[in-house]
Amino acid sequence: HVPAVSATSGAVASGAGSVGTEPLPRSQVPTVRKDGREVPAGPSSPPLSRSLPSKAERPGSRWFTTAMIAGCAALLAGGGVFFLTAAGKDSASQVRATEATAQQPAAAMPAPKAACPEGMLNIPAGQYFMGSDADDALDLEKPSHHVLLDGYCLDETEVTVHAYQKCSDAGKCRRASKEVEWDGMTKPQARIYSTACNEGIEGRGDHPINCVSWQQAHDYCELAGKRLPTEAEWEYAARSSDGRVYPWGDEEPSSKMLNACGWECVNWANRQGEKLTSLYEENDRFPTTAPVGSFPAGNSRFGAKDIVGNVWEWVADWEGPYTKDEKHNPTGAAKGEKRVIRGGAWNGGYKAWLRPSFRYAMTPDTLSHGIGFRCAADLTK
Repeated sequence: HVPAVSATSGAVASGAGSVGTEPLPRSQVPTVRKDGREVPAGPSSPPLSRSLPSKAERPGSRWFTTAMIAGCAALLAGGGVFFLTAAGKDSASQVRATEATAQQPAAAMPAPKAACPEGMLNIPAGQYFMGSDADDALDLEKPSHHVLLDGYCLDETEVTVHAYQKCSDAGKCRRASKEVEWDGMTKPQARIYSTACNEGIEGRGDHPINCVSWQQAHDYCELAGKRLPTEAEWEYAARSSDGRVYPWGDEEPSSKMLNACGWECVNWANRQGEKLTSLYEENDRFPTTAPVGSFPAGNSRFGAKDIVGNVWEWVADWEGPYTKDEKHNPTGAAKGEKRVIRGGAWNGGYKAWLRPSFRYAMTPDTLSHGIGFRCAADLTK
């Protein structure tokens, strides 16, 4: 389920109340006369259809790394052809000089950048201020403290129903529940929110898996050769290092950024005899969960999709207080009673839940319509 923030204490309770440069035109390209006709005087700039490279072309991506290595190899090979062709016009001394140069050891090629498996984002090493000291921040978010992280991989999307079912159908993962269960749950809540568990619902294969415990999430990631992200990794992937308010920037949240509670969610709840608070008045088209990646305008700086909204996400850490000390690759408390969840969900009605610093915790055996997960992994050389 998705917890609700108490307006008086700031505590979270589990029930209702959640809410370039273009090339010159051909007529302007400098020309010279040759053999009685005009020909271009030299190469012009290649066309640039956009001011920035696409994600696949950016430094750090697997495509970019492969292309750079191939490009360097082609450049070196092309250089050899050039020297051999030009040698016929050179003096013997020039040829010998060229041959001597060619026999010198070539500079070492840079090692390929560590890669991530398909479907995962390469999150570079970095630093940021984790947590929040804002007046409206919960005690769990305080104090803000400096964190340094090594690079890692993170799933681009939340784990889908289809992906999880492949594991459970093979007998490797425990099947996701069709019923919700959490501490303090009422019978009406059990009846209402169990209908939002995605397991067994036709047409939900590309929705996030929900109604899974922390252990089920942990086991799925481990079987895939991955792991759950730490809180620090999750928060960095959501907010990066520039201090933005939300994953997409500082713009106020709306139905184009995420799947939270709009009037479609409120209407769904009303029909169930439940009352929810809306985050925005628009209709985001999805009364409960949405297919992963449905809100590209809400992607984080690193490209994480649905990092807030849709479903909360289990992370690796036990719940525990922060300190002001600088930390390097923190992993949270050594033990505890509850595991941390991050990111808000489809029935969330509070902006606070969308802050990358916002944290909450549930008992590990919780099965909620509002909790799913994504996996992380160490970079491979």
